[in-house]
Amino acid sequence: MSRRKRGLSPLFAISILLFVAILCFGVSFFTLKIQKTSLAKMESKLPESAISSYLKEVKNNNFDKMYENSLLISPHLNSKEDYINKLNEIYGQINLDKVTYVQNPNVENLYQIIEDNKLVSEVQLVNIENKWIANTIFTGDNNYTIQVPTGLTLQINGINVDESYITEKNVVANNFSGLANTSDAPKVNTYSIKNLISEPSISIENGNYTIIRDSLNGYYYIGEESNDANLIDTVSDIAKTLAKYPTKDSSFASVNSYLIKDSDFYKRISTLDNQWYATHGTATISNTNVLKIVKQSENSLIANVYLDFYVASSSASKTYNIGYQMTLINTSGNWKIAGFAVDNDLNPANNIN
Repeated sequence: MSRRKRGLSPLFAISILLFVAILCFGVSFFTLKIQKTSLAKMESKLPESAISSYLKEVKNNNFDKMYENSLLISPHLNSKEDYINKLNEIYGQINLDKVTYVQNPNVENLYQIIEDNKLVSEVQLVNIENKWIANTIFTGDNNYTIQVPTGLTLQINGINVDESYITEKNVVANNFSGLANTSDAPKVNTYSIKNLISEPSISIENGNYTIIRDSLNGYYYIGEESNDANLIDTVSDIAKTLAKYPTKDSSFASVNSYLIKDSDFYKRISTLDNQWYATHGTATISNTNVLKIVKQSENSLIANVYLDFYVASSSASKTYNIGYQMTLINTSGNWKIAGFAVDNDLNPANNIN
């Protein structure tokens, strides 16, 4: 009697085949995943990968991240709002599915984003911690020279400005440069701020300070704004006395009480010829307004003031809408003129269309 050979049951055989198939699939899946991960890592090390990521961020309107990246790549002082508005301006009407990019042959790691053969923007690529990141290159039209009293920390758009922006340290404030003796003039650090997208917020860390723009050279000075009634009266009186001198309605003696002899302004006004002005019977000052007083130190200030000066004779009359910017320094308890500029744009009567 022969013995019958026993084989694998069909169900068991199928189970084995399924197990082997699943095992092979799993091995293949994880092998592919490892390969893809490896390829992704390799790709991220290529400069061009940064452009793909950059365009993806633009497409997804992920501008907050682009702003943060820009600070890592090329620190700047633009506000996030200004930066994002600029990106929207650049890419707002662009079809990102049609853009291409080419490398600038003259600048390393600088690429041009192009749509329909037209330049859209330029991006700079920087390798940070073995990963390439792209940053938009654009130049703002707003440049500022700001003089800050020594010891204070300048802020632009809420960002602390470091010493790399300082061009001069511990120098006499520019509005006192007309003095021969500047020993009592305020000392400042000069900052050069360039390529801002729009007019910035200028402030001082941990302090109640304000700014005023120089009418002659466009510098910005920082100091404490004063609303002291006595100072306002002093600035007003000096302005009125100076306004009346060219028409011979105030004497040189009265003007001289506010002058510093070793100064450029003294030389200018002491040689002013006011003998030509016609005789008149009426000279009236009105609408005197001290717009702003900024104290650059305890004994120095710069102020903006305007007034209207009406002069009339029997045959003619004229109203002078005057604006002055005056730099004053306190000498032996008296405020005297250290710098002076005529700025009639300060007077609103001159800005009426």
